[in-house]
Amino acid sequence: MSLLYELSKLDPICERIGAIYGAILLLVGMASSKSENGVAVEKAENTLKNLEKYETNVKQMAENGRLQPLLTKLIEGMLYMQLQCTSLVANQSASSFSNTTLQFAKRITRLNI
Repeated sequence: MSLLYELSKLDPICERIGAIYGAILLLVGMASSKSENGVAVEKAENTLKNLEKYETNVKQMAENGRLQPLLTKLIEGMLYMQLQCTSLVANQSASSFSNTTLQFAKRITRLNI
């Protein structure tokens, strides 16, 4: 996990990590786990933070239950990114989001979800 974290600091590799099938799903699972190995959980969390630079990674994170990066881009991102994020939120099935998250996204995007 430490090596992956160090590699995620490099932009070209950071983008490639997200392109590996299942990589973000694995990282999201590790970061949200109650593992006894706190170092691994922290490295997974930090790796995900590095991967947030790329919108395709943010989309995958949201699809795998890690919504904060998407919501942050919705609030703080450039207009193009806000539109992309709004589209993703609108197209996600209700079962993918908790009710609280849906209400938050609805308020931000002013959509009738």
